[in-house]
Amino acid sequence: MNGQPGIGVEQFRGEAFTPTLFRRIVRPGRPPYGQFFHIFVLIDGRAVAEFSQESHVLSEQAAFTFPASVAPTLSIDPGAEALLVGVSQELMIDAIGNKAESVLLRTFSQRPAIVTLDAASAETFTDLINLAKGFLKELRVPGRGSDLAIAGYARLLMMTLWRTGEWEKPAATGHGLDVAILQRFRQLVELHFRERRPIAFYAKALGLSHDRLHAICTRTLERTPKALIQQRIMQEANLRLERSASSIQDIAAQLGFPDQTYFSHAYKRITGISPHEYRRRTMGPESRATRAVTAEYFDWP
Repeated sequence: MNGQPGIGVEQFRGEAFTPTLFRRIVRPGRPPYGQFFHIFVLIDGRAVAEFSQESHVLSEQAAFTFPASVAPTLSIDPGAEALLVGVSQELMIDAIGNKAESVLLRTFSQRPAIVTLDAASAETFTDLINLAKGFLKELRVPGRGSDLAIAGYARLLMMTLWRTGEWEKPAATGHGLDVAILQRFRQLVELHFRERRPIAFYAKALGLSHDRLHAICTRTLERTPKALIQQRIMQEANLRLERSASSIQDIAAQLGFPDQTYFSHAYKRITGISPHEYRRRTMGPESRATRAVTAEYFDWP
C-alpha cells in the first residue's frame, strides 16, 4: 500500500507514510519547505534520521523534531508507518506565542530533538498520534486549512513532546557554570525582552553583579549583555517584518517600544536601515525563498 502524497501549501505541510514493501528516502528540508519546522512521528517499524554527519536509529513510538536549519535525510524501512508535519516560520510565531511556556517551546524548537516513548508512555504517544492526525485532517478537509488551527496543533505537538522530558539535549560547551548562567539569562531574555528591562534587572534575577554578568557574556559569547538583548529584539523585529502582516506601528508595540518613531530610530541605529526598507527588500518572492532564518540563535548555549 503506497504512502499518501504530501499535502501542503506555503505555510504548512503534512504527509502520511503507510506501510510499503520498499524503503523510502525523504528529505523534508527541500523547497518549498526549506524554512519549515518539522515533526516526524514514527508509529511503527524503523527509520533512520541522518543529519550533521551522524545517523540516529528510530524505532516504533519515536519522534524526531528539527528546525529549518537542519536538513536531515529520513530513511523509512519497509513496513514502517509514520507521519510528517511541518509549519513555516510565520506560523511558528503563532504556535510559540508570548507566554511563559514560550521560552520552553522556542528552545525546544530551535535544535533537533529525538523523543523516545516507551510502553509506560503509551497514552502520551496516543495523544501525539492523534494530534498529528488532527493536523493532517485540518489540511485535508475541504473548507478547513486554518492557519490558527494548524498553529494550535503545532503548539500542542511541541508541548506534548517537551513534557516527556526524555528528549536528547545538545551537549553544553564552555565552562559548566558559565553555560548554566547563560542558559538562564537566555530564558529571562526570552520572557522579558519586550519589556525593555535594564541589565540590572537580569543581573539581580541571576544573583549576579552587573560586572559579573558582563564578564561571562563577553568571555563566552564575545558580546555584552546589552548587545545580546538588542540582538534578540532585532531578530524578533526582522522575523515579524519578514513574515507577518502586522504594520510597523503594531510591531513596535508588540516589541515594547513606546511608538513607531522610537522603534524606527532604534532599528536604524542598530541595523543601518529603516524597518520600511528592510521589509521592502524582503517582500519579493526570490528574497523570501533565499533569506536566512532570523528567528534562531544557536550561538547561545
